Amino acid sequence: MSEIFLNQILVLSPDGSQRMLIATKQNAPLDNNTSLVWKGDVLCTANLGFTHAKPEEADRTVVCMKGFPLPR
Repeated sequence: MSEIFLNQILVLSPDGSQRMLIATKQNAPLDNNTSLVWKGDVLCTANLGFTHAKPEEADRTVVCMKGFPLPR
């Protein structure tokens, strides 16, 4: 789950009863992360960066991560 305003990415258990915070702006280059793509063991997100006053300050990139824990 991508939390666009908090710059966070969470992973949910299959039944939704557990959630784990796996990325924040403090440990990953997130900037209003939006859509998510999961392939194999890699999770990628697109940075939209829409909260910046100047568009050129936005980090409009794709960030990929792997090796994070998963809820059971």
